[in-house]
Amino acid sequence: MKYLISLFSSFLLSQTLYQGSLEFSYNGSETGAFSSNIEDTTNFAGAINVTFNDSSSFMMMGITPRDENIFDLFLTILQDSTFPIQPRIWSWDISFADLAIIAEDPLNLSTLSVFVPGLDSSFANQWLTFFTDSSIVSDSLSLNSLTSFFVENLLDDSYIATEGYIEIDSIDNQVVVGNFNLTMYKPIFSFTYINNGNFNFVPVNAEDLSNPVTLIGPADETVLTIDEDNTGGQTGIFWTSSTDLDGTPTDYILELIVENTGDTLDTVLTNSYIFFQHQEFLDYMLDSEVTHLDIVWDVHTFEGVESSNGPWNLTIDGGWALDVDNSTIPEAFVLHNSYPNPFNPTTKITFSVKESQNVKISIFDVNGKLVQNVSNQYFESGNHYVKFSGKKLSSGIYFIMLNHKNGIETQKITFLE
Repeated sequence: MKYLISLFSSFLLSQTLYQGSLEFSYNGSETGAFSSNIEDTTNFAGAINVTFNDSSSFMMMGITPRDENIFDLFLTILQDSTFPIQPRIWSWDISFADLAIIAEDPLNLSTLSVFVPGLDSSFANQWLTFFTDSSIVSDSLSLNSLTSFFVENLLDDSYIATEGYIEIDSIDNQVVVGNFNLTMYKPIFSFTYINNGNFNFVPVNAEDLSNPVTLIGPADETVLTIDEDNTGGQTGIFWTSSTDLDGTPTDYILELIVENTGDTLDTVLTNSYIFFQHQEFLDYMLDSEVTHLDIVWDVHTFEGVESSNGPWNLTIDGGWALDVDNSTIPEAFVLHNSYPNPFNPTTKITFSVKESQNVKISIFDVNGKLVQNVSNQYFESGNHYVKFSGKKLSSGIYFIMLNHKNGIETQKITFLE
């Protein structure tokens, strides 16, 4: 993934940049699997072999989504290497006394491997921005600034390698292949064991770094459900940084197409991310008389270069939150779009009641024949929903009829067997 390669592009010294894959499994205080390979086509891993102050280092880094807006980070810095890099084994045998040094100067150790699980999206983006914003990189990136960033932001949440090894097995046509196994320590007395680690990096030309952006997340086809537990939260949209051909940071245009309302939002941004409050989505749903949003989103540079892997789809389901949030009295009686639609076997019929009253909800077929009375009861002012099951129906088009004291609301729904 080339945005990770740009992290070291400002050294202006002897260097070879790489992109590729980084994978391992881990168990202990933390258990799981790490893979920089996303969607089988995109890798969020990179490396560099660089000379700096008469010494050479090999550094590699990878990041992977763990959950919605949660990421894992792996970083290794191998000092006292050679340029160009050659097959070699770096080993760890660090005492607890040595770990105290890390608090003051992590790079005082000739070998450093760090695993940071469970970074929230906002912090993960700060990490990515530090390495990918060329204006930051060109002004400040050095081993010293890297040290400061790590100590100030990552140390307390990091597992540090105390035992194990990293081996570069082979280098063929500059392709770097290796493996590693590490014991990671995190105060206080938490251990995680990294097993079966492997990496594969291929060299890239620094002149190729002015590429289209790559969408990072939320992953394609994500369904975000907003409910009573996360109504006050936020969701971030992320993509990789980019520069013009002359290395100048570029602006981005985020395009959001809400297919079920017909609205399109184009936003010009200088950062490679944006956060949306969940309440903003809910307010928009109420204004648009829907309970979910079918969003197609993409990012291109201000000059019009399209992303390398977009567009992506994002569905936001606000039905649950619209039901539980009755703090605001609706301004009118509204029958919102049922979701899902088409449906099988059930759909949620959501509506807003301005004045407390009796509401009758019925389902009719295309011939006007009554299929089912879903509800006939008194509802307080606020947002509500009822569920309708089509298990006994044949595939086809049906109509919701909602009777209230001020009139009748109707809506077409489709059942698919």
